[in-house]
Amino acid sequence: MAKFVKPLTETQIKNLKPKATPYADGNNLYLFVYPSGAKSFAYIYTHPVTKKRVKKKIGDYPDLVLFDARDIAHKYSRLLADDLDPFEYADRLAKEKARQEMTLFDFAQQWRRLKLAQQENKQITMDREWKRLERHLFPYFGNCPLQSLTIFDLVEHFLPLYEVKGDTVEKVIGRLIDICNKAVSLGILQSNHLKDLQRTFTRKNDKPNPTIKAEELPQLFQRLAVSNNFIQAKLLVEWQMLTMLRPAEAVAVEWNDIDFTNAVLHLPAEKMKCTLKKPRAHSVPLSTQALELLAVMKQFNGHKKFVFAHRLKDGKPCSSQTANSVLKRNGYKGVLTAHGLRAMARTYLADQGVEFEIAEACLAHTYGNNVSQRYIRTNILELRRKAMQLWGDYVERSKKKL
Repeated sequence: MAKFVKPLTETQIKNLKPKATPYADGNNLYLFVYPSGAKSFAYIYTHPVTKKRVKKKIGDYPDLVLFDARDIAHKYSRLLADDLDPFEYADRLAKEKARQEMTLFDFAQQWRRLKLAQQENKQITMDREWKRLERHLFPYFGNCPLQSLTIFDLVEHFLPLYEVKGDTVEKVIGRLIDICNKAVSLGILQSNHLKDLQRTFTRKNDKPNPTIKAEELPQLFQRLAVSNNFIQAKLLVEWQMLTMLRPAEAVAVEWNDIDFTNAVLHLPAEKMKCTLKKPRAHSVPLSTQALELLAVMKQFNGHKKFVFAHRLKDGKPCSSQTANSVLKRNGYKGVLTAHGLRAMARTYLADQGVEFEIAEACLAHTYGNNVSQRYIRTNILELRRKAMQLWGDYVERSKKKL
């Protein structure tokens, strides 16, 4: 028959004297009173497996009051009744919580150290790969728990970059999958839930929109100069070139969309790429060359709704395929498309050292999370203006080489 233990009271505890053995409260809860006058609660029990006697401090009195100490002891005793050591159980829960909350960046640092320690990578190689991750992965997903990363979020984020830097994205995704594989081997992840990412970011055999190098622009202008295309059609090619707009967006521009005072074109969301899930309004800083082109177009269509109005259909823009037709008729079939003009401009900006985010914003590519998108829209318009002017100046120089 279990020995009855008379529970302690708060009044008793305040008056208890120091002694070598603890005061029992029942349910494996004990109070130690030290010569210094300090008091602390402990849980003393028999381990359910080893059968050894275990003593664990659970808190100092009066920071931990008697009522709360009893509540803790009650929870511990319930675990013991199920043959679970309460402290080992708590440790497992803490480790599981830490495992679930382990962020991508935190584990990537472990992955990096292991790679170098196991000599799987040379230091110079790892440094190069780490810088790539620091630029393209960690700023956007570094603070996310490994378990919370989803293929959907990663695909949505990286697809715009993949259009212009396929090699970079493939390398970043490859390293991310390697990081997750290591997390599986160390028990951080139960399985690599991101392994199928490589299916999305593996180059296909189909060809992208053909384009030419920026150095080949003078030859393009030479061909346009002697062609018998309508002047408005030729100017449309140049307009798409200068604004970096998609073909359908370029012809949809109305005079009311243009803020001549601030030299900015404002395209509402409904005129932007229709395949986007959530099209966003887009502002295009206009270079001096683009403004000069608009001045010429005013002579033709200043009285009409659209800058590039249809020649025969009132109130309608010209076809989005007009620029493609001009290029084909001037020997660029299979060599350059209207959409390829964007790729040419994007490559030129990259070669000139324009930052990735700024160049992407010039193309109206969505990149990053909502916060970074707001940053792009509100904080770097003038940086985009410099990039557009840099490109406009190059186009003008190429045109003057006729």
